[in-house]
Amino acid sequence: MTEVAPVSVTDAGTGKGVYQNRSRYPVFYRMGSGTQYTGAASGALTRIAGAYAWKTGGTVGSPLISDWSLVSNPGYLYQSVNGPLASYGTPGDSGSPLFAWDAVKKQWVLVAVLNGYAGEKGKTNWFTVIPAGDVNNTIKQDSSGTVVPAVAGGDIVWNYNKGSGEGTLSQDGKVWKMNGFRGGSLNDGKDITFGGKGTVVLKDDVVQGAGSLTFNGDYTVRPEGNQTWVGGGIIVNDGHRVDWMVNGLAGDALHKTGKGTLVVAGSGENPGTLNTGDGTVILAQKADAAGRVRAFSEVRIVSGRPVVVLQDSHQIEGDRIRWGYRGGTLDINGNDMTFHRLAAADEGAVLTSRAGSATVRLDFSPSGQKAVMWHGHFTGNLSVLNNTSSAVDFIMDGGADMSGSFTQQGGGLYIQGHPVVHAVSSEAVAAALRKQGDNSVLTQPVSFTQKDWESRTFSIGQLKLKEASFSLSRNATLTGDIDADNATMVLGSDSLYLDMKDGTGSSSAPVKGTSAAGGASGTSTFRGNVNMRHSSLTVRDHFTGSITASDSRIVVNSENVRLEGDSRLTSSALTVSDGGRLHVKGGLETDGGVTLDGGTLLVDGGSVRNDVYERLLAWSEERGGLNGSGEYDFMTGAAGLLRGYVRGSAGNVNLQNAAWMMTGNSSVKHLESSGSALYFSRPGGEFHTLTAGSMDISDSVLVMRTDLHHSDQLRVTESLRGKNNLLLVDFTERSDGQKALNIPLVTAPAGTGADVFSVKTRDTGFSHITPVVRAEQGTGGTAWQLNVVQPETAAEPVVDEVSRPSLPVVMRQDAKMPNPVEAVSPLPSPVSAPSPAPEASVTDVLTGENTGESGEYRDETRWLLTGYRSTVNVSAVRDAGMLMSMGHRNFINEVNNLNKRMGDLRDINGEAGAWARIMSGTGSAGGGFSDNYTHVQVGADKKHELDGLDLFTGVTMTYTDSNAGSDTFSGKTKSVGAGLYASALFDSGAYIDLIGKYVHHDNEYTATFAGLGTKDYGSHSWYAGAEVGYRYHVTEDAWIEPQAELVYGAVSGKQFSWKDQGMNLTMKDKDFNPLIGRTGVDVGKSFSGKDWKVTARAGLGYQFDLLANGETVLRDASGEKRIKGEKDGRMLMSVGLNAEVRDNIRFGLEFEKSAFGKYNVDNAVNAGFRYSF
Repeated sequence: MTEVAPVSVTDAGTGKGVYQNRSRYPVFYRMGSGTQYTGAASGALTRIAGAYAWKTGGTVGSPLISDWSLVSNPGYLYQSVNGPLASYGTPGDSGSPLFAWDAVKKQWVLVAVLNGYAGEKGKTNWFTVIPAGDVNNTIKQDSSGTVVPAVAGGDIVWNYNKGSGEGTLSQDGKVWKMNGFRGGSLNDGKDITFGGKGTVVLKDDVVQGAGSLTFNGDYTVRPEGNQTWVGGGIIVNDGHRVDWMVNGLAGDALHKTGKGTLVVAGSGENPGTLNTGDGTVILAQKADAAGRVRAFSEVRIVSGRPVVVLQDSHQIEGDRIRWGYRGGTLDINGNDMTFHRLAAADEGAVLTSRAGSATVRLDFSPSGQKAVMWHGHFTGNLSVLNNTSSAVDFIMDGGADMSGSFTQQGGGLYIQGHPVVHAVSSEAVAAALRKQGDNSVLTQPVSFTQKDWESRTFSIGQLKLKEASFSLSRNATLTGDIDADNATMVLGSDSLYLDMKDGTGSSSAPVKGTSAAGGASGTSTFRGNVNMRHSSLTVRDHFTGSITASDSRIVVNSENVRLEGDSRLTSSALTVSDGGRLHVKGGLETDGGVTLDGGTLLVDGGSVRNDVYERLLAWSEERGGLNGSGEYDFMTGAAGLLRGYVRGSAGNVNLQNAAWMMTGNSSVKHLESSGSALYFSRPGGEFHTLTAGSMDISDSVLVMRTDLHHSDQLRVTESLRGKNNLLLVDFTERSDGQKALNIPLVTAPAGTGADVFSVKTRDTGFSHITPVVRAEQGTGGTAWQLNVVQPETAAEPVVDEVSRPSLPVVMRQDAKMPNPVEAVSPLPSPVSAPSPAPEASVTDVLTGENTGESGEYRDETRWLLTGYRSTVNVSAVRDAGMLMSMGHRNFINEVNNLNKRMGDLRDINGEAGAWARIMSGTGSAGGGFSDNYTHVQVGADKKHELDGLDLFTGVTMTYTDSNAGSDTFSGKTKSVGAGLYASALFDSGAYIDLIGKYVHHDNEYTATFAGLGTKDYGSHSWYAGAEVGYRYHVTEDAWIEPQAELVYGAVSGKQFSWKDQGMNLTMKDKDFNPLIGRTGVDVGKSFSGKDWKVTARAGLGYQFDLLANGETVLRDASGEKRIKGEKDGRMLMSVGLNAEVRDNIRFGLEFEKSAFGKYNVDNAVNAGFRYSF
């Protein structure tokens, strides 16, 4: 009886009229197995079967008499008082239950049993109300009482005599008698209840018969040796634990109920079986002396309430576990297991691992079955491996919620919903009812044609398919990623399996067939990412996720396919057909293109327009440029991105706030674009043509390229409508001005509005380039075309001042440009097509045919790009000059460090010394430039005492870590240097300081202007410096010191070459020789004590360039631009302290800043230490 639970029994008694109270007992229901008839409204009866053939049930009206018995007339089958499905009890129903809904307790209660009827054609049934007192007395008579041991009384010893069927439980002189099986009726044996806590020791084998053990406390039950126990079962009530160390007998089942925990911890192989219906059972059997261990020979889990936990993997083999009606949970508890069969009656079966991760291995090969069905659930920290070498299909129609992976290697995997199981009758009964016109009786529980299905959900960490087929069929939702290798996948398959023994509790009988959902509620749904290699995927139902494919094939036949995240298809074909609709919300990149065969491709970036459209405009205006891979960076991270080509004369493409980067010629039936960008070709790649039957475009941008010989093209054959769209044209080559060119950009039918497209200035390289487009109307259609007009004369060099102090730019161009136009210009109204110059032969880029000297475009009117205007991009040039001047900036920082290494060498007592110092500072200049640096310098020198002077000669090593940047670039320089120096201090107060140094620089800078990207390069510099000064003592401890410094050096040049939107760019400066002078004056005063001396000092000076720094040359397709070198100067201000501690240790600290320069030191701190010896 572990499959069921006790029903509540009425406690309302047998008072008169109690059960006639309809407010408390509104509904009555009976069931039984009596003789079966069907009754017609006329009263005619048809016999179906005799007693005990079928279980039936139905409603019963409120009783006419209610006391110790209930009397009703359910034989009036068609009277409404007896409910919608009246049931009249007949022979065979005696003792069958009558239930009532208790509205007070809000539950069904057993109120009576049937005891009589009024004959086959009668109408009345008599029921006897449950005599609660008699029932309780019977239960009491079946009990041997309650054992409550003393707390400190020791073990409870259980003795039993099989011959008499009597036994005792004793503890410290106290004895409890019990009765077991005497060899008579099956009811032999009485129940025992245990209270308190204790340990029970079996001295003999116990055969308790029908008697059970109920535990209301924590107990241990163990044998003294190898004693066994058999009986009616064990009840462990909620909150209690029983350690059961007693084995059973072969052929006998240990029945366990109650919400408490039973720990099975016997020894060796237990030949008995376990049937559990409630609570928790932990299998913790121990090995015997021979190492043998098995908790039970079989475990049966029923009712849906129990949990069986495995202590380890040796407790029981997987094939010895069965799930009955409504099942229960098997927790393998982190232990790997192998199953050659999965015996589950219904979806109540749960196989899980709640603790650590575990792997379940399925191997159905030994069974010889061609298909295996699992009605249950996989849950928890579980991974499943189904590796089959034979063609065995595995079907799941229960559910899954597992964090691990499911691997199907070989064979087929089906994940599907479950048909509603129906009651069935024999064919004879069905035939008899059909004769009466009733065709509702079924002879099999499920069928492929039934419409009522139960939906199932499956959540799997990752589904791995290896050389396998996979079908996600109706009424199933799968969440998780799929990794497929040489696999065939159908999401939304109508192929599935049914269990023709479903609902019977016996072994399954899978039969394959087809069943398609009749509506949206019965379709399948997949949510996750698919990674596939050498595989095929067909999507026929709901799909949300992404696809990564190589050497594969994808077919979309569903209207509900949504790609989110990034999808990438390599050497893989993607087809949208038969009314399918592919909705791209993330990114889709394919090198094999997209084929539309009656399908629709929707690329949707979301509801925020500036995700792509405004971002592209900003890119055009502010120069986002190119990233290192040569792609437009405004595309990067777009919410809706299609990268590939589309072929489909019968298909549609819909772009909503999205971006399409074409990788090949494309064709569609209809193209709709709103707030989107169409990028026809990548820089350096081939030009592409997009052909559309019809096109509706608004608030969108067409990015096209031309080399002034060929170009990207848009051809619309039937209808082009739209407004507020831009044509952005990249010029990858400069015009030589020698001939006129007619290059078509957009061709549309006659009558197309001229305001569909406007043009816009583009920032390319170091120039602003504005295409000039003219639209023409002709008999054949409308065309936007490119036409570069031959200039009349060559232009003189143009000098343009860039808005950066002292950065003159010379722009050299070889052709005269047209007059300036507005940055965004609507296309002019159609005009007659002018004839090009006779020598200008025109090539039709669309057809490849020469159109001849007449310049006519198949008798069509066209829009002509009559030229382009190129002007200096002042901000890009300024930024380039600032970046290229980093060599000079680094030189200045090193110069500022040259004379700081001396410290105060006067009055040094030692013959030699070692010193170290660190300087950290920040600086800034116009254009948003700023830098910061840390300079570390160490050195050692030797003192030479000569006539009238002290000469110090030494060596120094330096390291500088600097960071610099502006609004458009940033980077760092790491510098390592070494030098030699000599300092002469004359007794008169004069001094001379000479130094020579070499520095190597490692540079890494990233710039956003002109698509430069990141550049790593090395450079070097040389320094030769001389400083002279004279210290005048105003008093004995105060002085003034005028000084002058001159530094000559060499800075290496550098050159960068790259492409911006396909245009070749160079940026170069040559080696140059800075010459920097400085004059100034320092004042100081010394303070001394017995063992110390501190000198405070302040300085004021002026540093200036005597020679301009190097010239920078910029080149793009519009010409060459030169940035002349500049001179700079700044006032230097400093304060500091030098401290002498003892005779041979000195510390120094100095603060410095500058003003009035184009580049200034905002603040710098210099700390030094010297040790003389």
